Amino acid sequence: MGYLNARRKTRRLLSNSSRPWRTVQLLGIALVTLLSTYAMAVEAATPSASGAFSNFLTADSIVISPLTLILLFLAVVIVGYFIYSRRITPLRMMLGSINKVVLSAREGDFAGRARCDCQGELGQIATHLNHLMDQLQDGVNSINKDVCKLTQYHADGQTNKLSLAVEVVEALVSVSQFKQQIEEDLTKQEVYNRISSIISDRFGIQRFTIYEVSSSQNRMHPVVVNGTLEGACHWCQNDIQFRAEFCRAQRTGHVVDGMEQIDLCNQFYNAEASQGELNYLCIPVIHSGTVGNVVQLVVEPDFGAMFRYTIPFLEVFLRESSSVIESKRLTEKLRESALKDALTGLNNRRFLEEYIHTIVAGAQRKNMVLSILMMDLDHFKSVNDTYGHQVGDTVLKALAGVLRSQVRASDLVVRYGGEEFMIVLQNEEVNQGHVLAEKIREAVSQQKISIPGGTLKKTISIGVAEFPTDGTEFNDVVEKADMALYRAKEQGRDQVVVHAAPEGEFCEMPKANSEESTESQEGSERVLQIAK
Repeated sequence: MGYLNARRKTRRLLSNSSRPWRTVQLLGIALVTLLSTYAMAVEAATPSASGAFSNFLTADSIVISPLTLILLFLAVVIVGYFIYSRRITPLRMMLGSINKVVLSAREGDFAGRARCDCQGELGQIATHLNHLMDQLQDGVNSINKDVCKLTQYHADGQTNKLSLAVEVVEALVSVSQFKQQIEEDLTKQEVYNRISSIISDRFGIQRFTIYEVSSSQNRMHPVVVNGTLEGACHWCQNDIQFRAEFCRAQRTGHVVDGMEQIDLCNQFYNAEASQGELNYLCIPVIHSGTVGNVVQLVVEPDFGAMFRYTIPFLEVFLRESSSVIESKRLTEKLRESALKDALTGLNNRRFLEEYIHTIVAGAQRKNMVLSILMMDLDHFKSVNDTYGHQVGDTVLKALAGVLRSQVRASDLVVRYGGEEFMIVLQNEEVNQGHVLAEKIREAVSQQKISIPGGTLKKTISIGVAEFPTDGTEFNDVVEKADMALYRAKEQGRDQVVVHAAPEGEFCEMPKANSEESTESQEGSERVLQIAK
């Protein structure tokens, strides 16, 4: 029984002990077992035992005395402590140091090093680990320096540098793919749409505006608002659309941070004030040294910390898109100049040839009528011969201004050639073109054009035909409108003639009441009428 109790106590002691002392305990097991065996032998001794064995068990003949057992136990403890202090303790310290280094590395801190006083293989393990940490620290620090240069983002001491490096590499892959996609897009509107998707989908910002800046006209136009193309000005005062310098980001070329100081820019307008406070941040996008776009982001105040973390990465996308947008804007401008009349700013005949099929298809789809107005200035050659081509150009530009003022945005005004102009009207009903034609004729006859030495008044002749009433082919209808124009010329000019289908007749429209101007002198103004 004593032996079993000793084993139970030994196991209990061993299970409750700390790991460093188990070596000492194992060495003491032998001594405990020896004592237990000795106790059992004494208990089992009987008087009837053989003489030799009885003599062996008598007190006088016991070989192992209690003092000897105590000394033996102390020797075992000393030997165990020596082994623990010389072998176990250094190993335990090295493992703890390695564990600390690895845990720090998981958090992005590679400055830790393993400490080991061991020789041999244990020392080599610590040395190799420290060399590995040196390489990781140098590599990650180098990557983060490049990250700072690229994103202008400076990580604080609490940021996991390894996770940041991985995130940046993933972002750069996305930026590279984004750059390739927008370079292959056909128009700048497609590029703006991709930027809109990046802002809303990747960065989770749903309130924003992308402005396009026209430096030459001092205007800003919202091209994307809250993910919708060609939206109205929503998060700023409307004044910035017509006076771009009112926009602080456009004027200074610097980021305008309204996260903490919301009144920094007085043009910000909270369109959702009823839903609570909103803050903003405006990022200028530079095109060849000037601000070409402004991206305005609007978020709740609680979004501030995450917002500031994402901004450097968003700016990378914007910087990569700037050259592409600038290139596509230039391409569109060159294309527009090729399709515009340089003198009057109206669309030219080439524009008509390229887009008339689209216009006709749209009218047919909507069941609308296209009224074709062919116009020609009366006696324009006399103006050039009498006053010179510079005055002739002034007259043409003045006529272009009258035409613009009389039509709707959906109508098309074209300088067809020389002093000849065309207007294509989209009407829901037939026989509407002659009404506008008469208004234009009246407006031209009443206009006074300032020239050196006085003012000049001119008249215009107009021919009208309608598609598809007067023909199933657009060019055929243009020809009939041209025929009506020449009929107006033949019948005395300064009038409107309408082609009447299907008879193919021409109908002269009655003129509005107007007095024909004559040469007169009114104060210092000299009014000149070119003779018919």
